[in-house]
Amino acid sequence: MNEKKWIEAKEYLSINGHQVDDLLFQLSSSLISYYSGNYKESAKLTLSFLNKYGDALGPGKFNFMALLLNNYRELQEYQKAVDICDEIIRFAQANNFPQDMIIGIEQAKDAMVKNINYPKTEVCVTHTGPILLKGSFDEGIYSEVLCNGKSTKVLIDTGASLSVIGDKMAKELNVRFLKKIPFY
Repeated sequence: MNEKKWIEAKEYLSINGHQVDDLLFQLSSSLISYYSGNYKESAKLTLSFLNKYGDALGPGKFNFMALLLNNYRELQEYQKAVDICDEIIRFAQANNFPQDMIIGIEQAKDAMVKNINYPKTEVCVTHTGPILLKGSFDEGIYSEVLCNGKSTKVLIDTGASLSVIGDKMAKELNVRFLKKIPFY
């Protein structure tokens, strides 16, 4: 940085230092919340940050819009994710971002649109204590589990590296397919 730029920056900070402090506080709080897994708080802070400072960020605004998108995706708030994708695409086009970046956001949007029709999926309850197992060697060992608020009986296969459920059971439990894999 040359001396003139340094003096300009120093003058700006002496006049606007409180705004810079606030900007850095909001920015760091948003990022810390995201990386600690508190996506709801991060989304709230990132949205506040964008509303307050977005226009001053120039092309850097893209990064914070992407952070907001990631928060909504993690929270399974897919409609909000689709809406922010549309904003990101308009922003990227207006700022002449590379076409491959725009295509990537369009692909992310397409994935979010597919998820809108599915309810939030909650992972089945796990236990830290003993689990009551029923059954015999002839009929298998099974237990009742709770998945998305619905109780069902499952076979416990302690030697399995993968557990599967059929389409009918998935629909009954409101489980969303993330990826289909071939069954051999």
